[in-house]
Amino acid sequence: MPNAPPEAFLKKDRKERWTNFSVLRHGAFDGFFVSSKNSGTHWMLYMFSVALAETYGIPRPVYFSENATRPYIGFATDAPVFEQLPRLGKSHSIPHQLANWAWARKLVKLPPYVLCVRHPMGILASHYAKWQDDIQVSWLEYLRGDPAGKRFRCDPYWIARFWNRWGELSAAFPGGVKVLHYEATQANPRAALEAMAQHWGVTLTREAITA
Repeated sequence: MPNAPPEAFLKKDRKERWTNFSVLRHGAFDGFFVSSKNSGTHWMLYMFSVALAETYGIPRPVYFSENATRPYIGFATDAPVFEQLPRLGKSHSIPHQLANWAWARKLVKLPPYVLCVRHPMGILASHYAKWQDDIQVSWLEYLRGDPAGKRFRCDPYWIARFWNRWGELSAAFPGGVKVLHYEATQANPRAALEAMAQHWGVTLTREAITA
């Protein structure tokens, strides 16, 4: 087939689908935020962390950084910090194939997911600018990507694997994945916060959303 994906891409896709077992930890959470790389993750999670802090009467994040928001929305391996908060997690990862099977989802008790996406050229330009010193190739060579997924943390092939995988889950379980667009969130961040809270079943005060 002339338009078939490269075999190296398919091999990497199979490996990620069948060897990433981090999804098994997700059942301990009330909600999970999943985002493609360089899609406003830190900004969105900082806003939601501030809203949580205002609602529950706890200190706000001290800094605008990934580590500063981890006590509020952490990685799957992080222990809870504020016991009064709903337990929320975050990830850039591609879930195991078992997430496609209804019986496995029920057994693991997968939480509702918020999936944040961005225009691919925005992702690539942002990632290249941030990691240019590490990437050390021309912009055009970077755009060609690496189907084997070895040269770059994020490239067109990574975006394709990530979107394809989460697109499958969103189509199969539309009530389980809420898709938010980075560009729409920029235009109306309050609406995005409200959508996240509603999907996760988290109550935020009106004052917290406008804080």
